Amino acid sequence: MELLKKWMSQEPNSKSVAKQRLQAVLVYDRVSIPPKTFEDLKHELVNLFTRYFDLDKQALKIEVQNQRSRSTLVINLPFQRIRTG
Repeated sequence: MELLKKWMSQEPNSKSVAKQRLQAVLVYDRVSIPPKTFEDLKHELVNLFTRYFDLDKQALKIEVQNQRSRSTLVINLPFQRIRTG
């Protein structure tokens, strides 16, 4: 039963976090984006989007995906509401 609870939990374990970090490093290397530059880009995008949306920053996900001969910046931007005025 404990094993099932662990698999069903929403919190990532250290293995999955390490795997995500390694994948990110490999992507940065392939597309020649230094990790610091990518982190700066993510920070600027979050600042931009928070002007217009109340973001769920815990669920926000920004990543680069490689598919064949091109890279894509993928932004998953959950928000509670649109800011007005």
